[in-house]
Amino acid sequence: MHQLLKIDFDNRIFGLDLLRFFAIFYVMNRHANDLILPFANKQFLKVFELDGVTLFFVLSGFLIGRILLKIYFAPNKLRWKDLKHFWMRRWLRTIPPYFLVLTLLVVVKLIQGNPFQTMYLQFYGFVQNLWYPHPPFFGEAYSISVEEWFYFIFPLLLFVLAIVCRQRSKPVFLLLLFFFITLSIACRSYITFNAYQMDIPILSLYKHHIQKIVVTRFDSLMLGVLAAYLLRFYPKIWNRYKGISFFLGLMCLLAYKLFPWVQFPALKAIAGLILLSVGVVLLLPMLNAMHRVEGKLAKFVSVISVVSYAMYLINLTLRQVLIDYLPSGTAIHAYFKYFLFWILSIIASIIFYRIIEWPVLKYRDQLFRKQEI
Repeated sequence: MHQLLKIDFDNRIFGLDLLRFFAIFYVMNRHANDLILPFANKQFLKVFELDGVTLFFVLSGFLIGRILLKIYFAPNKLRWKDLKHFWMRRWLRTIPPYFLVLTLLVVVKLIQGNPFQTMYLQFYGFVQNLWYPHPPFFGEAYSISVEEWFYFIFPLLLFVLAIVCRQRSKPVFLLLLFFFITLSIACRSYITFNAYQMDIPILSLYKHHIQKIVVTRFDSLMLGVLAAYLLRFYPKIWNRYKGISFFLGLMCLLAYKLFPWVQFPALKAIAGLILLSVGVVLLLPMLNAMHRVEGKLAKFVSVISVVSYAMYLINLTLRQVLIDYLPSGTAIHAYFKYFLFWILSIIASIIFYRIIEWPVLKYRDQLFRKQEI
């Protein structure tokens, strides 16, 4: 399998693969559970649910932050060429698979007789959910918009500030970082306050007006960048307290799961995602220290980690196909679709990665060398 996917296990950080594995598991698990309702206990299923997208955001911020820190604080002169290089590597990683799936979905809609909607064009510019709810189409795309705007805006402002201030300094870097964190918290607070003013239940707005909007989600990514900053400039503390940090991270995740958010909807809207993100950040020192791990199970984790982006892009569409074309109505049918969803998602994502993602990544590496971290 690893030969098919061209995976170099020796140069992977298993702990980060493990985090990515759990992130995609939680995303998939949430979507799969919908297939077996109402034949399963909903409260029992919730025990195994977590916001996997937030895990992805923190991990992405950490990895991208390490690259940006190396570029920004490099001893040589800051060049726009470096920024272009960074963008091209990111975009060639994320955009071709996304555009392919998006285009196929639009074509299918047109073949089914649906009229062309200008809304589809918003998805190509990642503007379908900037500060307004995501349309009821290609639901997975909301998080990709968040990440793409993060890739674009944060590095660009870093470069602009470096030129304006004529220096690259830690205070400027941290100031910009905390600006984005504050922006997201302020936007969530504004939405929450307006909901109270209009007597609208906050939890009814949470999913579409808070959780899936670009400007409300930058803080999770920026906390990952902050973790990268701590690793770069305070490595002794990062490594010395990784055990304690890991324990505190688990406690944060447990607190997030057990806290009665329903009784405090405003607190969930404003601070819930912060608590979850901080919990993931605290796990990173230990996970980042977990390098190569032997065994078939460890390799399976890494394989799923490698194909997780493909799995994320196609799983909701695959689930809808199963709902539309396989019978429902009995527990046997529901659980059959549940297990088939998992099996087909893994197989399809492996094929998608091998024939779509891997050739593009190989081409990218030929054009733009890897920016080491």
